[in-house]
This record gives sequence, C-alpha cells and structure tokens, in this order.
Amino acid sequence: MYKTNYRDLPHRHKKLLHLTAAALLVMLVMMWFGIYPRMKWRASFEEQIMEERAKLKKSGVPLDATVLNAHIRECIDSLEDKNGSKGLVSISNEIIEKATRTFDDDIREAYPATETASSMELFYNNSTRIDYKDLFDRISSEFKEYDISISQKTFEPDEDNSEPVFQLMLKLWTTRYLVRAAVKNNLTLAKNEDGLSRINVMRTAAYTLSQNENPYLLEFPIALRFSGTMENFLSFMKSLQNDNLFLPMKTISVKSKPPVDFPPGESRNITELDFRITCSSFFNTPQDKNDKGNKSPNGDARK
Repeated sequence: MYKTNYRDLPHRHKKLLHLTAAALLVMLVMMWFGIYPRMKWRASFEEQIMEERAKLKKSGVPLDATVLNAHIRECIDSLEDKNGSKGLVSISNEIIEKATRTFDDDIREAYPATETASSMELFYNNSTRIDYKDLFDRISSEFKEYDISISQKTFEPDEDNSEPVFQLMLKLWTTRYLVRAAVKNNLTLAKNEDGLSRINVMRTAAYTLSQNENPYLLEFPIALRFSGTMENFLSFMKSLQNDNLFLPMKTISVKSKPPVDFPPGESRNITELDFRITCSSFFNTPQDKNDKGNKSPNGDARK
C-alpha cells in the first residue's frame, strides 16, 4: 500500500488540509457551544409545553385559541363595571374599604390632616415611639377602671421588636374596641396567674399580591378569654360590626362548669359560661412607598 508522507505533500495540499482541520474544529466548537445548548433548551422547552398542556387539560381550560380568547374576555368583563353593574374590582374595593374603616376616626383625631399630607399619611409615615407610649398609657389607665391590666410585653413580646410603630398602635386600638365591647356587655375578662388579663396579641398577617410587593392589607388578630351569660355574649358579638366597625370573629370556644362543680341541691341551669375568642381588625396600607411604606411589616405573609 502506497503511503504519502506529510512532508512530501505539496504546499497547497498542506494548506487545504490545514483549512479542513480548522473548519472541523470550528464546527465542533459551534456544535458544543451553540447548537447543542439550543437543542437541549428546545427539548426542555418542549417538555414544559407538554406539562403545561397536560395541566390545562386537567383544569378544563379550553386549548383552542378562539375559545380561550372568548373565555378571557368574559373574565375581564366580570372584573370591570358594565351596564350599571359593579364588577369584581369595585366590589372588592368596597369590601376592603368597609373592613378597614374601623380606625378612621382614631387616626383623624390623633393625626389631623395638614395642607401637604392626609391624616392617614401622617399616621403611616410619621408615627413615633412617643405616640405609641402615650397611647399605651392612656389605654392602660382606662382599663384599670375596669379592673383590667395589660403589659407592654403583651404587644411587644420581643425586646428587639422592630415592628413599625403604626402597627403597635393599631393593635392597641383593636384591643380597646374589644375590651370596651366586653365591659359594656357585662363580660368579665379572665386573669393570668400574674394578674394580667387574658389578652393575647397574635402575629400580624400581611396580605400581598406577589412575594416582592408590599402588603396591601394587614390583619391584627387579638385573642380574649372572658366569662358571662350567652345572652351577654351574643350582644357583645352583635356590637363588633356596624357601619364604622368591623371586628369579625376567627375562632371561638365555649365551655361551662362541669356538673360536679355545682353544690348539692343547686339548680342545674347553666348561666355562667367561659368564652375564648379571636377577633381581627384590618388596615389598608397606603400604596405610596414612603419611609415606613418601604419597611415590610413583621408577620405572616399571605397571598
């Protein structure tokens, strides 16, 4: 077999061989860094499409573009006001406005509007620890007249608490509304071993539309334990909701004394009951991102 030595090749053949080798190397590099990643991406993208298609089939969403566009149009129409009927957006805004008007009078009284800022903006952005301490002292003094004791640890359990001041004030106002309603309806708050009343201020719940957005709604749950008659309790519940107040109940537990605790011969009619409830207030945070508006509230974020 005849073999040609590389050294014996003509110069132009050597040059052609070099160009061929370079072309093959360029093709391999393009394949590895260009074509192969795109092939891999396409395969992954096709797999995602198949998964999404399977999900859509299970959900019952139409896959036909014409039918889907008509369905989307119907959904958009349900959101918007049309032909004198309110859409879901307007209804939702009305519900939130009604649920969050509880503190309007308190905020206007504590932070009178100025020419440059509304009462809500002043409260949300400019409330201070001094404002909170003053409010706590006044509410604490009022509660002592009812033989009810509270501690700042009830509202700030952690020494390094960094919760915005406006939230602490909202919790104080919520507690005052509930305690006033209980006292007015002849319900007696239970006490702990340390003499403090059974008032438990729970973590703030923050509602957001997405993970990265500031909450549009804050919820302040307050738990109370008290005793009284069922008639008084029902009257208490009725007083928690009106045109300017919205403190809905989240949980309830009702207990009575066991029969063995009644003295012999006493009537078995149960009058005094033990109530454990959790009620919440709501606050609609201003959407301007000023000062504290950029500070995410402590609490459970919910969508």
